[in-house]
Amino acid sequence: MRFIGSPNPHLVSGDHELMKSPLVSLRGLMIPVAACALAAPLAAATAYVPALDGAVRADGSRSETELWISNGGEAPSFFDLEGPRTQVPARASKAVRVPGRAGDSLLTLELGSGVAATANLLTTAASGAVSAAPLPVFAPGDALPASTTANLAIVRAGVTFGGVGAVNLGTAAAQCQVAFLGNDGAPVGTSIALALPARSVSYRRDAIAAAGTTAAAALRTTVRCDQPFFAFAGLQRAAEGTSQFVTPLRADDASRACTAGTVCYEYAGVVHVSTTKTAARGFAFDPPDGRYDRVTVHLEVEVNGWSPPITGAHGILYMIRDKNKDMFANVFLQGPGSKGNMLTLRHGFNQTHPQKAKFRVKLVPVNGRTYSLDYLYDTKAKALVLTVKGPNGQELMRITDKPNIANVDFAAKQLLELGLSNPGLVSNEPASTGWLFKNLHVELTPKAP
Repeated sequence: MRFIGSPNPHLVSGDHELMKSPLVSLRGLMIPVAACALAAPLAAATAYVPALDGAVRADGSRSETELWISNGGEAPSFFDLEGPRTQVPARASKAVRVPGRAGDSLLTLELGSGVAATANLLTTAASGAVSAAPLPVFAPGDALPASTTANLAIVRAGVTFGGVGAVNLGTAAAQCQVAFLGNDGAPVGTSIALALPARSVSYRRDAIAAAGTTAAAALRTTVRCDQPFFAFAGLQRAAEGTSQFVTPLRADDASRACTAGTVCYEYAGVVHVSTTKTAARGFAFDPPDGRYDRVTVHLEVEVNGWSPPITGAHGILYMIRDKNKDMFANVFLQGPGSKGNMLTLRHGFNQTHPQKAKFRVKLVPVNGRTYSLDYLYDTKAKALVLTVKGPNGQELMRITDKPNIANVDFAAKQLLELGLSNPGLVSNEPASTGWLFKNLHVELTPKAP
């Protein structure tokens, strides 16, 4: 499950500006298994991975599934992929290659304590070039109840639609309906029916054509099944030569669905787990050249303990335009201690590090809980707002200020660079080891003519 991210040599980490080497990014989705006491028996958790049709296609390409099993715990553990258990040493990772099969199939994983799984769809072109697309990895608890509707946003900046997948997690055969919605929320085309045996998956690359509509007309796709199910959709970024799979929007995600006319980047599910092997993950987005009024970010973070030094700056989110001097936000959290339990936000464009605005607010997170961050950078409204909500949706803190620029401009070759966690290369800026970063959403609103 190795994916090389875009080189990102100008990262901001903690409370300092640093030049760092490019990051190696993990783009898979992970299912975490909470570590238990050493004296406890090894418990197993179930996870599923859709293994898509590996048969040679008309263009000569073929595919297979690659799994990476990572034990982030301090004790040996195991995994079981439809066969005998395989041991995984503490703080170690193991790659497993599943050869391409004819037809779609559902892989079942049993994961021991401390073990996480990620997956990629590896596609080998007729020329021999290999590309990787992270596959969804999900647990039984992620199943949607029978007769409910899964909503999947399929409009993104610079992407094309790849297909729709449905997974029947029930013990009986399922009937599923796939439909597409336009910008106004009204149906476009006709719905298509999928018949799935128990515990199976079907991925329809021709779904839009079968529905009699076009990718230009469809903003969102919906999946509805009469058995407990899961759904996903495939997207392709032609300019980057990459692919991704998106998972259903939850009820409270509706306001973060990509808006028509904006430049939007969305990574549903777990996008990064900070480990000793891969501490941080970096993104390099290339928005269309032009002027923007507004940038919004949503990110969810599950806090799982503190790396030494505990009161060091544990990175959550840093976002810059091309270089550290142009900073949308740098957010980090300090653990308990005389100078800890503080969340810090820094921002500022065309400024040196000491010139940037700095805010510190008391925040005492609970280990194992997920916290939501929503960030607004609005030059038109002259508003900058960082909101943090707790696991139950209650607002825990809010920081407000004003951007120090009138517009957000992106010229040729300028990038929006975003990082999660710290690389851990500075003594007082530890990696946020064990933390889960989920449901990343970045949206830029172009300035009105």
